[in-house]
Amino acid sequence: MSDDPNGSGPRPADYPDSPVDPADIASAGRSCSAILILFAAILLVLCLGIALRWAAAR
Repeated sequence: MSDDPNGSGPRPADYPDSPVDPADIASAGRSCSAILILFAAILLVLCLGIALRWAAAR
């Protein structure tokens, strides 16, 4: 049995009949990336708005 050195248990490869499809994992990764990109875009727009208001007030 190939246990994880961190002690978190066997690796997923040890379970060939796992109900988790690799395509589901890839899809979740893409969704997470999309959420992070949207968050970064919103943060950028907010920072630009604050900078423009600050520059206009001077």
